[in-house]
Amino acid sequence: MPSEGALAYVSGFVIPKNAPNKAGSYAYLDAMLEKSAQEAFAVDMGYNPTVSNAVGGARSQQAHRLHARRRSRPWSISTTPT
Repeated sequence: MPSEGALAYVSGFVIPKNAPNKAGSYAYLDAMLEKSAQEAFAVDMGYNPTVSNAVGGARSQQAHRLHARRRSRPWSISTTPT
């Protein structure tokens, strides 16, 4: 550990054993693991994607273009030129 210290951060999701809606819980987790959600996390929060088919981190050019497009046109997240 550096002499300045370190910041530890862990983020995760769980489904409790007695969850009343397990199907809904799995649907939520599946949505969070979608390629588009992972790329949005990378762009908006700087997280690296968990899934291998998503853009690799917020520093990629594609992620930056998508981020700029969302900021300039928040009502449209299409990647097709208009």
